[in-house]
Amino acid sequence: IGGKAHTITQQGVLKPGLIAPVVPPAIVSGYYNLPIPTENGPVTYTVTKLPPGLAINNADGIISGKPTTPGTYHVTVKASNAAGVSNLLSFDIVVTALPTGVIGAFQGFIARDPEINANLGSRLELTTSATGTVTGKIITGATAQPLTGTLMADANDSENPLCLISIPRKDSTPLRFEVTLDHDTDTLAGTLNDGTGNSAEINGWRRIWNATTKKATAYKAYYTFSLEQQEPDDALPQGYGFGSFTVAETTGLLTVNGKLADGSTFTSGAFVGRQGQVLVYQSLYANKGSFGGVLHIAASGVTPAENAINGQPTHFKPAPTPGSKDTIFQAGFGPVPLLAEGAPYTPPAAGKLFMNLVFFQNNAEAQFTRGGLDDEGKEFNMLIDMEYAPHSGTTVAVFLVANPNKVTMPTVAKSTGAFGGEFTILGATTAQNRKVAYQGLVVRHISGLVGYGFFLLPKAPVPPLTLTTSPKLSGRVVLEGTY
Repeated sequence: IGGKAHTITQQGVLKPGLIAPVVPPAIVSGYYNLPIPTENGPVTYTVTKLPPGLAINNADGIISGKPTTPGTYHVTVKASNAAGVSNLLSFDIVVTALPTGVIGAFQGFIARDPEINANLGSRLELTTSATGTVTGKIITGATAQPLTGTLMADANDSENPLCLISIPRKDSTPLRFEVTLDHDTDTLAGTLNDGTGNSAEINGWRRIWNATTKKATAYKAYYTFSLEQQEPDDALPQGYGFGSFTVAETTGLLTVNGKLADGSTFTSGAFVGRQGQVLVYQSLYANKGSFGGVLHIAASGVTPAENAINGQPTHFKPAPTPGSKDTIFQAGFGPVPLLAEGAPYTPPAAGKLFMNLVFFQNNAEAQFTRGGLDDEGKEFNMLIDMEYAPHSGTTVAVFLVANPNKVTMPTVAKSTGAFGGEFTILGATTAQNRKVAYQGLVVRHISGLVGYGFFLLPKAPVPPLTLTTSPKLSGRVVLEGTY
């Protein structure tokens, strides 16, 4: 043309050419993206030995997806069009396995929030697999919300994969479950949020124990603990709640059982975490309230008998429904924090008294305080003679001194540390006497073995109220040795 030679290349007429790519590392459950530089498209690609979970897109020549199986994969790629077949590319994609610290069964506590979980808090149960799948549930009151998804791993930060799951809600925006798993600590942390500023903190831990290579020996023990609400306000329970559990050495499994200071019972299956975390969660009051949080076992590093329990779970009772006849804190309360303190409890050896008391007259004292007794000027202490039952070696409580409040203590359990009985607050007439049950549990504190418990005392009724319908207040019982 014009006396000069020209070369005209029509796209698709020449056979394709492939250029070797820079191959990034891959990890199971991590998004992967590898463009294959291609000349003279469009083409059809033929690929062999891709890692499971990856595929090539014929439209753009990008290998992408989320690998599901670790290993070294010897990949070949070629391209073809009407003009012929390209050169053959050959390269390795190395897929790293998810670290062991992010695989397995997790549990944890989701903090209370009025918008996220109606101040009930939630129990988290989560299981992750070696392929990155995530299943589980969030338990809030009587509702169990399923969780299904996959981890979002990063080959450049393999020890901290993310888990992002959208949770649909009826007549509201979805909740966003967003946590980061930590291989080094066997934990997870993050938030459950609604995307508009309302958020509840999530903390969880992995079960690491097994019967052969990783036993929970450092935590193996029977533990007892007290629960103290520390505000001196009769609108809140003033007694001591209490609980106990036994950590199984081969599995780390346990069940927390106990009583709150308003008489509510709680039971919670759990496992101890690597750092001594123990989940407690109990739905209460027809699933409109709850008790929940995390206890921590501080391992002594010497022997489990020297371990200690601490924590600050919370207790929430909602305002009543109209027409409620509840006599125990009818107005509701909280959420209020409860100071948890405790340690392993070792039953006294054969021939020893309850609480390892020394045998002498009036060797123990029970103190009955608060719960309306303080307002009425009727708080009292009662000396007790803990002695051996004839022919059995068990401990019985005998009251040798004056006992105007008719205190009894038929429950004295050396094996568990439980104690309990009744006392009476005398009225102007016999009909106005108030007989009250109390119960408690022995706990090892810095000061030694001490029994902590509660009672629920009806206020002196003013007509038309009766002893049955009068509001009840929660008071404290403390049982100690007198030496």
